[in-house]
Amino acid sequence: DLYYYLNKEGVVHGPYTAHQMCVWHHFGFFVGALRVRRRQESDFIHLRDMEDPFGYADFKQKFDTDGHFKNRVVQSIDLADENTLPPAIDIPSKLKAEFYKLYPPKKEVAAPQSKPIQYAHAHAHVSNAAANSS
Repeated sequence: DLYYYLNKEGVVHGPYTAHQMCVWHHFGFFVGALRVRRRQESDFIHLRDMEDPFGYADFKQKFDTDGHFKNRVVQSIDLADENTLPPAIDIPSKLKAEFYKLYPPKKEVAAPQSKPIQYAHAHAHVSNAAANSS
């Protein structure tokens, strides 16, 4: 199934897959007042009024029992990359802090910096006239 949602300004976003909506729902980016609809439906309803929104029960069961699936889901979200977050949804700083507590970002190992070559002696420019005068 594909889904749309209305942000707080009433702008429609989507369609998004049920899996994508489950990911965003799982990490708390959607509140119960969010209005959503399936692609084939015309009316938006509040998320809190949906029974098993987006097939979330199956998603949650797989997230809790399948480590590979869980890792893929966690790696699909980067709070610093708006392309991995639901558009036009404000992510509270408290939620961001909680997310990082539960799923700390992986520390990237910086590539070693190449150092400029240091020569043992400085290059001296001697003019031909000075060299010939001795």
